[in-house]
Amino acid sequence: MPFNLPWGIGRPLRASWQQSSRWWWLLLAMIACLPFLPGLSGGFLFDDKPNIVQNFGVQIAGIDHYSLWAAAKSFPGGPGLRPLSMLSFALDFWLFGLDPVAFKLTNLLVHAITCIALTGLVRRLLLLANCSQRDARLYAFGLAVAWGTHALQVSSVLYVVQRMQTMSTLFVVLAMSAYVQARQAQIDGAAQHKFWLRVLLFWGLALACKEDAVLLPGFTLLIELTLLHFRAKVTPVGAMLQRGYLLLVVAGVSFFLGIVLPHFWVESSYPGRDFNTLERLLTQGRVLAVYVRQVVWPAPDGLPFYYDNLLPSRGLLDPVSTTWSIVLHFGLILWALLWRRVRPLFALGILLFYAGHSITSNVVGLELAFEHRNHFPLFGLLLAIGDLLHAFMERLSLRPWIAVAVCLLILAGNAAATGMRAYIWGNPLRLALHGTVVAPESIRAWSALCRANYDLSQGRPESPYFQAAIKACAEGGRLPGAATMLANMVILKTLNGTVNQSDWNALIVALQSVAMNVENSSIAINLVRNALRNPDFDEGNVLRVVAIVSGRKELPAEDFLEFGHYALMSKSRDNLAYVYLFKGLRSDSVASERKVRILEEVRRLGHSGMAHRLEVELKLDRRRQ
Repeated sequence: MPFNLPWGIGRPLRASWQQSSRWWWLLLAMIACLPFLPGLSGGFLFDDKPNIVQNFGVQIAGIDHYSLWAAAKSFPGGPGLRPLSMLSFALDFWLFGLDPVAFKLTNLLVHAITCIALTGLVRRLLLLANCSQRDARLYAFGLAVAWGTHALQVSSVLYVVQRMQTMSTLFVVLAMSAYVQARQAQIDGAAQHKFWLRVLLFWGLALACKEDAVLLPGFTLLIELTLLHFRAKVTPVGAMLQRGYLLLVVAGVSFFLGIVLPHFWVESSYPGRDFNTLERLLTQGRVLAVYVRQVVWPAPDGLPFYYDNLLPSRGLLDPVSTTWSIVLHFGLILWALLWRRVRPLFALGILLFYAGHSITSNVVGLELAFEHRNHFPLFGLLLAIGDLLHAFMERLSLRPWIAVAVCLLILAGNAAATGMRAYIWGNPLRLALHGTVVAPESIRAWSALCRANYDLSQGRPESPYFQAAIKACAEGGRLPGAATMLANMVILKTLNGTVNQSDWNALIVALQSVAMNVENSSIAINLVRNALRNPDFDEGNVLRVVAIVSGRKELPAEDFLEFGHYALMSKSRDNLAYVYLFKGLRSDSVASERKVRILEEVRRLGHSGMAHRLEVELKLDRRRQ
């Protein structure tokens, strides 16, 4: 209202409203951050290490063009991808070094800003649904609090590398908000160009953080289908919007069916996985059902973080929960479509949840489940739940103070669960122990417990933590396919002098049948590197492991060069050394100058004949190619 009054009257009201908004934003930021504070001391985890701790590209010494360019291109999953996220890690390192608390505080800042941005988007969506200004502001604040303090957010905010996801969500929310503003201006016949420019800017920034921001047009289409209905001040503009989105849908479906599906579809298992495309799609029904349960009931014991023990669905009835889960999802989507005009916010929320999972729950051979995939879809489901809760309270004709008390109770319980989970995340050993309790069949949970105890032992075999690390490896090694745990047990027991042949045999038997994923295929090189540092490792068993892994998996040339070097240093292993060195040297990924240096090193170690033979065979191999 004050914006429609004459300037002299409206200015103080506008100033009052803006000042009040700032206080609301500050309060929201504080509420959103508070539950996560107990988890700031948790250290770096898992993918943090290759992306940050071991990534020298982000460890810049100064702010210059070369350093920033190198940092932007340093994403291990593909050079040049996610440049904005990688730059943010580089700036954190430049300012604070490898201090995980500083990195997590930056994550928390991104989280707080996203909560504030979310209030703007939700308020605009509520206004489109004919909610009053006052109620829209209040409901938007409540929904932002629910989203910001949800326990599912712990693994996005306190897991540093997931800044890629959280920053992408921030810019997607800003782009959606700008889209609603542009469309509203279009409907009102007002200037709209600046809003469209913001949409493009924020979408570009989101894509520079993570690729799944490509879903933005799908999200805006859902807003059109539920709230805007392609309205425009001029009828041809609305028709043009419909045709534009229709062409976009046709192009997207054609791209998926013609390129994505044939490229990713596999009848056998994905490389390094124990499931194929159809089994992955079936399993996603159960995974999405788990996500729905976690959103509705976010108790810490139901949020394990480790999901590697999730068994794939082999058919609609294997397990039977596969069918029931698929029925649940089709039922929710049908419900949303039927209520598209009756309760558009509910419909939008349900559809946003499933749209947000349309890449990660599709044919790409990703891991079956990860909590951070809910970072944006969580907003959709909470929007739907909030709208249902509002309808339920209206139906009961509850007094306002009772309705407010119920909502505050729900929000308080939600925040308490998040605080409890953040406390668990605040200590690596505590997090690892919790993982083995709530996910006892998870190899990664036991591996994390082994690592946490080993770190506390500081590598000293006489430390009780060192013995606890061995015990954790032994416990995890009993699980099917736990070759990594058996390898860790062999390494630790070798270091304290208690390893025996039965330990080696258990590892060798496991390696003959486990899926050769990234973790299992790295066992050989890890063993060799430990053996090069410590002569107590049994070279015969080490080379048996190398033979099994290299025979089942195509390994990098660097691995073969290290295998060859180890065999060269071993007794009477010249034939193996030659085989491995040849496999490494024949690769184009090894520079010519380095090949020359390696051959010189072979001669220096007293193997001139082998060096000459390698030179001859490499020349013949080049001619054959």
